[in-house]
Amino acid sequence: AANFRVLLTFSAEGNLIICSPDYNQEAIYNLYRYRDSSLKHLNTILRGGRKLSSNNTATSVHILGRGSLYRSKDPTVKKTRRHKVKPKIQATAKTDRSFIWPRQRYIRDSHPKDNDAAMKLAMRELAHRNANAEVYEYMVKNHETDRGVRYTVNTIAKLIDEVPRPKVDKSVWITTRMIRKSDQGTHTSLTAVPKGAIVL
Repeated sequence: AANFRVLLTFSAEGNLIICSPDYNQEAIYNLYRYRDSSLKHLNTILRGGRKLSSNNTATSVHILGRGSLYRSKDPTVKKTRRHKVKPKIQATAKTDRSFIWPRQRYIRDSHPKDNDAAMKLAMRELAHRNANAEVYEYMVKNHETDRGVRYTVNTIAKLIDEVPRPKVDKSVWITTRMIRKSDQGTHTSLTAVPKGAIVL
């Protein structure tokens, strides 16, 4: 589905939903967890937290398109005729997250027709590799907010969580939702990533 720039999910009734990330929408949920006792009445998060992972992630992705290796000084690279003119198609996408050790990835791909297309591919590959670098998993009460807005995927939430250090204060995109019912009531499990983290 990623090749078609879409996401597949299911509704509560079991219907297949085809969608793509909409980052321009307004936040319709407030996910709060304050430490201050005077603000705890605003808390909507019951439990959960942030998960960070650097497995298979990248700090930068370099796309080497057609002509990007022409006349290379590397002796292991096969050279073509000197009088032949080839346009260099290449691009580099870099993460805005802080890191200690650089993890660069190089991809040889002849499909991009220009540097703009190469940059889109680089950004997509970078987002794909870092999709699980920062994930938020929370449980909230009920299946809807106090205003009657039901929790669902492909939506934006305002997240303020003072448990991690430094505290989290950002907009996140809801990727999965699971409703759980028990004798204690109804709860909803939400998985979210930073706004803009997924690029299709």
